[in-house]
Amino acid sequence: MKRDYRWKYRKLEGVCWNTLPAGMIRSYLDGFIRSEWIQDSREFPDQPWTPEWLEQLSRLSFSLKKISLEGIILRKDLMSYNTPQDNFARSLEIRADELQESFRRGVSLEPLLINGETMELMDGYTRYTVLKREGIQKVWVYRGMK
Repeated sequence: MKRDYRWKYRKLEGVCWNTLPAGMIRSYLDGFIRSEWIQDSREFPDQPWTPEWLEQLSRLSFSLKKISLEGIILRKDLMSYNTPQDNFARSLEIRADELQESFRRGVSLEPLLINGETMELMDGYTRYTVLKREGIQKVWVYRGMK
């Protein structure tokens, strides 16, 4: 089912963000993020963060918030994930290099997705990396809370 989202473009520290109104965040997360994570869970059953995040996605309520990038915590086991088929840190750097070119041309970004109880980044590691490289301090996030 196609959903017509009403994106709102906001500037913050020179970054253009495409955000959703409160009433559309859950639909977006359930439609796009959940399906991506379900697919990841099937393809990579050895990655424990995906089922954890799926469970958290179900129980948390998400809202748009402006926070400090420094307060976001990266998942250590994800950052160190390295198999013969995948080195997450290496592939993240490659993806960030590509996104950074677009970012410098003014491409808008979606908010990062965090668990507001733990401040763990759940989705947006490439965006996070580019924002960090660029020295951005304040960011928009969809923050999940009980």
